[in-house]
Amino acid sequence: MVIELNKSVNAELFSLEPSADFGHRIVIDLKDPNPSPVPTNSKAPVRDKDIVIVIDPGHGGVDPGSIGPEGTYEKNITLSISKMLEKRINEEPGLRAVMTRTGDYYISPNDRPGFATKENADLLVSIHADAFSTPQPRGGSVWVLSKGRADSELGRLLERTERNSELLGSAADLIGDRDTERYFAETIFNMSMDLSRASSYDISNKVIKEMKKVTKMHKKVPQSASFAVLTAPETPSILVEVGFISNPQEEKNLNWRAYRQQLADSLFKSIQVFFRNAPPEGTLWAQERDNQPVRHKVKSGESLSLVAKRYNVDLDRLREANNIKGDLVRIGQTLTIPEF
Repeated sequence: MVIELNKSVNAELFSLEPSADFGHRIVIDLKDPNPSPVPTNSKAPVRDKDIVIVIDPGHGGVDPGSIGPEGTYEKNITLSISKMLEKRINEEPGLRAVMTRTGDYYISPNDRPGFATKENADLLVSIHADAFSTPQPRGGSVWVLSKGRADSELGRLLERTERNSELLGSAADLIGDRDTERYFAETIFNMSMDLSRASSYDISNKVIKEMKKVTKMHKKVPQSASFAVLTAPETPSILVEVGFISNPQEEKNLNWRAYRQQLADSLFKSIQVFFRNAPPEGTLWAQERDNQPVRHKVKSGESLSLVAKRYNVDLDRLREANNIKGDLVRIGQTLTIPEF
């Protein structure tokens, strides 16, 4: 067999032990050190009222992923947890889940970020199960795109884009000079990717906080690596390893439906907390946040008149909104600030 390539890649050859379903296998792993990035749309997307979460069950089809000591396929575990998470998300008003795969079929890792770009997603969550050559390692971990990889994605995207105005949409009409356009495009896109990385890291910490209530964490802080699935340019993306399928006890746990549900629930809770704190503008959750009354917690030295002056509201209206007859307030008391 001859494989002709149009660029240099890192190649590894594996001979795998035969299994009942796959027989004798030779796996050639071709890793592109510089994969083509997913281009952004030239037109500004229409903001979906729902917060869109793309769920990516790792592996699938001819790619079983890691195989546990008792023959458990990673691809089945990841799909099951993903469907549980999808159900939780779609039951929550204001959230909508999109699956990269809904059955046992193969999707290239390089194609998976395209789902996030197509859906104008607010988050991509890729679910996997770790494996090691020895059975001892165990626990979950959360991964984000390394800064070096992200920066190189930016460079390649700018080089491969015929005109940098494709990154800017209608804003490019305001820029006449092509050199200025290029630097402006690079600046805006770089800021966007920095924001995406920051959001990815933030939600990763929340996932770790929730997951450690369910399972031991192999890594207690977010890790970074060059995973192709995390390269959607403007979508915060995380890869969650739910445990080591190569560990006999964790393989047993992952085959327990109630345990998988607990993992899915922990992922849902972290997503819920993250987007309740920072809902994207134009979404239902952002509207609900904006409609919430402003509240103020009284601190030492503050009086009712001082609070009224700070928020520029009438003192009588402040009393009425909080059912206060005099001017006394207690330290730690929460006051509702009436609208203007």
